[in-house]
Parts: sequence; C-alpha cells; structure tokens
Amino acid sequence: MSTEQKGLGKKIKRLFLEDGAEAAAPASAAEEVAQIAQEAASAQPPPSAPPAGVEPAHVDFANIYRAAGLTQEQLDEVDRTEKLLRTLPANLPLETQKQILEGTLKTFGVAPDRIRQTIARQQRSLIAYAGVVKQDAEKRDAEAHARIEQLRAEALKLERAIDERARARAGVELACRNQGEAIGRMIDFLPAGGGTEEK
Repeated sequence: MSTEQKGLGKKIKRLFLEDGAEAAAPASAAEEVAQIAQEAASAQPPPSAPPAGVEPAHVDFANIYRAAGLTQEQLDEVDRTEKLLRTLPANLPLETQKQILEGTLKTFGVAPDRIRQTIARQQRSLIAYAGVVKQDAEKRDAEAHARIEQLRAEALKLERAIDERARARAGVELACRNQGEAIGRMIDFLPAGGGTEEK
C-alpha cells in the first residue's frame, strides 16, 4: 500500500470513527451507497440563474436543519460523508471513488439509506426555507409597490394643485396688469397742472 493510500486511510478513519469504536457493517445495496452524492445533487430542482453580481447570503443552515427536526447525529453523518468525498483525490476514477465511499460506510456502520433520508430532509428544509423567504419578500414587495402607487397618486394630486395655483396666480397677475393699464390710459386725457382748491 502506498504512502498516499495509507494517509487517505487515516483521514477516512478519523472521519468515521467516534470514541474509538467500530460498529458492525450494515447490509446495504452497493449502488445506493455509491450514488449518494449524485442523487443528492439531482434531487434538487435546477436553480434559476441569480441576477448578476449577487453573492451567496450568510444563512444559518444549522438552525434551518434543527427547525426541520434533524438531530446533530444525523447531520454529523452527512458532514463526515461530505468530508470523505472531499478527501478523495480528484484524479481517482469515479468508480474507485464510489468503491471507497461504499467500503468506508460499510466498515464504520453508516447506513446509506439513513444518510440518503437525512440529505432528502435537508434539501426539503432548504427548499421550504427559501420558499418562506421568497413569499415574505413577495409580500413586502407587493406592499411596497402599493405604497409607491399611493405616493404616485398623491404626488400627481399635489402636482395638479400646484398647476392650478400657478394658473390662478397667473390669472390674477394678468387681470391686475390689464386693469392697471386700463386706468393708466386715462392719465393721458387728464389736464396737466395743479388742481383747484375747495373753499
């Protein structure tokens, strides 16, 4: 066995051995074990493309999973399986990776069906959480749009009032100017000079 293989074996052992005790390997279907990662990815609906420039949000996934009723033990099993997959050298053939995953799970008594069920529940809880966030955002957006329409209507009303006052003011100014000019024309017809005093 090469040094690389020995090192990999130690990493795998650290991932799945708890309290230094090995559990009996369960009798499980090899194909189910080998396809855990692939089926976990394919179980989710294809995501829609996010808008340009959007970064992943900081989400407390542990709280979401706890709210869905998942135990820490269940989550730890999935976490160790995920770490195992990341530990495997990327240049290993896919079949070899599947065999290592299958053998490791059997060796340390991790039931593939249990991991599969936990992953499915995790995915459902994530979809549900994202759905709640979406519904809340849509509700708030609808309220915001309604408020915007109210403000637009109010703004239009205020603009009309401003326009009416401007027209009224202009009308008063025009009337006063016309009247001033009309009475001003009489000055030309009045005799110049001083007036007579009343006795």
